[in-house]
Amino acid sequence: MKSHPPAIGGLVAAAILLANAAPATAQEFAPPPGLKKYAFYPQAGNFFEDAFPGNFVDLDGSSGIRDWNCGGYTYDGHNGIDTGIRGGFAGQAIGVPVFAILDGTVNVAQDGEFDMHTSVVAGAKPNFVSIDHGGGHVTQYVHLRKGSVAVSVGQQVKAGQQLGLVASSGSSTAPHLHFTSLYNWMPFESFAGSCRGGVSNWVAQPAFRTEPYLRDFVFTNDNLAGWQGPNFDTSRTGTFYTGTRTVQFWFWLANATTITSYKVRYLRPDGSVAIDGQRGTLSPGNRDPAYYFNYTANLNVPGTWHVELTLNDQVFTRAPFTVISSGEIVNRPPGAVQAAFDPPAPVPSDVVFCRVSMPTFFLDPDYDLPRFRFVWRVNHTVVRDVVNAALSDAIPRNTAAAGDTLTCTVTPSDGIADGPSTTAAVTVAHPAGVADKLLNISTRLRVEAGDRVLIAGMIATGSDPKKVMLRAVGPSLKAAGVENALSDTTLELFSGETLVATNDDWKTGGQQAEIEASGIAPARDAESALIATLDANQPYSAILRGKDGATGVGLIEAYDLDQAAASQLANISTRGFIDTGEGVLIAGFIVGGNGKGGANVAVRALGPSLGGAGVLNPVADPELQIVDSNGVLRNVNNDWKDHQASEITAAGLQPSNDRESAIVAKLTPGAYTAIARGRNNTTGVALVEVYNLKP
Repeated sequence: MKSHPPAIGGLVAAAILLANAAPATAQEFAPPPGLKKYAFYPQAGNFFEDAFPGNFVDLDGSSGIRDWNCGGYTYDGHNGIDTGIRGGFAGQAIGVPVFAILDGTVNVAQDGEFDMHTSVVAGAKPNFVSIDHGGGHVTQYVHLRKGSVAVSVGQQVKAGQQLGLVASSGSSTAPHLHFTSLYNWMPFESFAGSCRGGVSNWVAQPAFRTEPYLRDFVFTNDNLAGWQGPNFDTSRTGTFYTGTRTVQFWFWLANATTITSYKVRYLRPDGSVAIDGQRGTLSPGNRDPAYYFNYTANLNVPGTWHVELTLNDQVFTRAPFTVISSGEIVNRPPGAVQAAFDPPAPVPSDVVFCRVSMPTFFLDPDYDLPRFRFVWRVNHTVVRDVVNAALSDAIPRNTAAAGDTLTCTVTPSDGIADGPSTTAAVTVAHPAGVADKLLNISTRLRVEAGDRVLIAGMIATGSDPKKVMLRAVGPSLKAAGVENALSDTTLELFSGETLVATNDDWKTGGQQAEIEASGIAPARDAESALIATLDANQPYSAILRGKDGATGVGLIEAYDLDQAAASQLANISTRGFIDTGEGVLIAGFIVGGNGKGGANVAVRALGPSLGGAGVLNPVADPELQIVDSNGVLRNVNNDWKDHQASEITAAGLQPSNDRESAIVAKLTPGAYTAIARGRNNTTGVALVEVYNLKP
């Protein structure tokens, strides 16, 4: 076995900021609440499949390094996200597009610089684009290919519009995109995690891949003794003649810091072992190493052979190659792929990606670097036709209107012969209206005696009454690990001051069959539930108490049972007492629907103004967070005027006290949690409200 050090042990790129950017410290790398969120990564390809993250923002303000996930995916002083491409400079030559991540205005654009650097060169200028998104938010796209910059200073661009192609211009060691996010000229890390608290700046944060995986595998006829590494392509083949032959191959790993051993076997077409290589050792700690091997093998049987690569005593891959006894070695086209839209049910405002998935890593039988032709059509009219080396392509927002038929035809090729084409098709959906809306609110809090009960409020707007189900949960919380849960609950529903309905145990009261038919009956008999029809445009309140004055943690929930009605739960709220520590007010809510858009939601946490309404002991200064079902912090606010003041005022939902909190967000269908706590561990009664705004 022979090995070659990696061409890039993590990409390296010089820090690129505009001239008036200020130096940053670790504490400044979290984006401020209310900043426009990113719906996609701005490079063609699929994250961790052929868009390979190499570095994130360095969050360590000293000479050390730390990325958002508490790992080593960065280097000292790095201020952006680096993503490499498959094929290195060969992939660069084919082309990998870079897209604007948000609408904005180009404030800097530079082109014409050399684009095949392999080392950090002081003073080397990159080709790059910088976009101003307003409100102090700027993004930069650096190391682009010479001649590829497609926009100019002052130009208005749309999210999803192509800006250029990935390359290695400027101080760069290999082809990659360096993507920087800035707020008021301070760089920030868009990913949130264990070592970067605060709000994620992604609509849905891309999952982080931690296990070792294969970036590339190639059989070659080249002598690799002088090979410069995987960013420099070799000859590629997948066919050998029978006889005693030297079969060489190289492969490129990622996340390989824990790999310490290898073994290679050559398997004949019948599965028997032709070469059973000895177990060898590798030096641990190298994250993205590339290795090459050459073995002399007696290829004595025609057919499909395999090289079996074992790493850390686990079979990592079996790479096929063909052995023939005679005839000419001919070029073979790549195999078939599948294509799908992301998002799968787009609306006009979405940037739409057409993503390729391959049935096997070894798409091309000759190990040629595949490229893909993407032909986009709207109602049979071609709107984009491009060939690139990535597993995805995109079109800008508003390329297609609601009701249009959008298609994407993908044809893989090795540059000589095409493989079979595949087409994805979808009818562009209408923007979200009442189809994506608030379906449920649930609030968990410790219930005490007197006024320290759980109160959930709701209003149904529209022309029709709204059928809802209310649940008061206590005993079943124990099974979920909640300590000191209520042993028995009672539930009351009020319209104004009028008691509309009440329930103690849900199987009593005459609604057992209807509650069971809903599919969301309480798990314990001692819990309460009732089904009621709310008159449109009238406020209602549901109150959870402990039976006979009992105290403990309780959960109150309100569900929309009639989503087809010409009305919606436009405002659902909850009131309770905030204590210190774990005694925060937790309001869960569900955005439901067909997933073709998102619900425009406003969430408020009120405290001081409750005193004017006669509520005793209101919390003096509430803080508010929104967390999604994956535990990712989506939004946070302390004082509502700090961020989004104009949006909150435009919705007519500005709190009357500056110390109260409010957030406006567009949320896709899913479960969310609003958490209210007292700033600096203050206590008191708070009210959390969730509004379904008009789209």
